[in-house]
Amino acid sequence: MKRLTLIVIFALSFIGISLTVSSMAIDGSLAQAHERKRFRADLQTTSRLVEPPPRRCSDQPGHSPVVGLLEVVGAGDATFLGPVVVEQSHCVREDGSFFGGVFRLTNADGDTIRGRYFGHLEPTFNSTFPPPGGPWLIHGNVCISGGSAGDIDNDCSVHHYEPARGITNLSTGDATIFLDQMIGID
Repeated sequence: MKRLTLIVIFALSFIGISLTVSSMAIDGSLAQAHERKRFRADLQTTSRLVEPPPRRCSDQPGHSPVVGLLEVVGAGDATFLGPVVVEQSHCVREDGSFFGGVFRLTNADGDTIRGRYFGHLEPTFNSTFPPPGGPWLIHGNVCISGGSAGDIDNDCSVHHYEPARGITNLSTGDATIFLDQMIGID
């Protein structure tokens, strides 16, 4: 009986030590995750609607028809980069929604932050119909996929999107875009 008691105590001690070591390993891996830091970008852009390359704007059945690919360029200021040039593009549907957006912010040193986005436009009190024109509100969703401005977590791989807002004038193609989100970066 004493021997069985000793074996049980030994086994329980071994399990307790294993659990403690496992907990320490998990805590250690969490400590190495990138710190989430606030990322902000204020951008002024201009755009043009073009015919999309084959398969660039393939969409799911049942959605409003795709009317083109919007190519966007501009400049602004972004956390971790300073003054930037922005290059982006997205597929535009007839109903004012957009999808398949990709962007890259680049500073004078060539450091980048890149990501993906989708969203829709909402009319303002002075938007015009048809064709759509005048000022429209931009309601987007953005994820950061990486870049060279540091060791950046790929939030897109886990579908972690944050809101992006702005305003665009469909008559001129000009837009102001605001990003304000937490990203993992070291």
